Amino acid sequence: MSSMLLYERILHSAYIYQHIVENMHDGVFTIDKSGTIITVNPSAGKILEIDNDDILNKKFSEVFIEYPENDDFNQTILDAVYKSFMSHHKIFSYYTGQKMKSLFITTSILKINDKNKSRTVGVNVVFSDITELQTFREAAVAMKINQLNRKNDSWNDRYKGIYKQRVKCRDRYYRSPYQCGDTQYAVQRFF
Repeated sequence: MSSMLLYERILHSAYIYQHIVENMHDGVFTIDKSGTIITVNPSAGKILEIDNDDILNKKFSEVFIEYPENDDFNQTILDAVYKSFMSHHKIFSYYTGQKMKSLFITTSILKINDKNKSRTVGVNVVFSDITELQTFREAAVAMKINQLNRKNDSWNDRYKGIYKQRVKCRDRYYRSPYQCGDTQYAVQRFF
């Protein structure tokens, strides 16, 4: 294979990968070992509500350390960059400066293999805006809790009714043991 053909294949592959990343709905950015953001796709800026020109070729700390609400998010990314022995898959709350969002984030270590040696060159961060999904999930949980509370109230009402009947029966029994009939038997079985 000629070097020109190999070069064309490499360019074609690079174009395809770039096209895939740029058209993803998930946000993607890459941080090198020095903490500089070296790639960013259009969805990243849209999700984070930051202009991509304000992210690209800037230090992560320059762009993201502004809001204390994002400390967990920031620490996870920094750990991935500087303690590059693990990947992360987490849900974070992220403050854009105007509103909170829920993001599902995956970090993965970028390594290059050189002559039987592997070295870390950076971290890839992929994230999805799951704010709507979290809102629906919270609403579903609230509905379930409400439903369980209604069921609990219903059972409490039944219990109170049986307890009141038991008290009435007990009072009648002490007056005349034959007036309670089946109610007494049912109450004794219940308690």
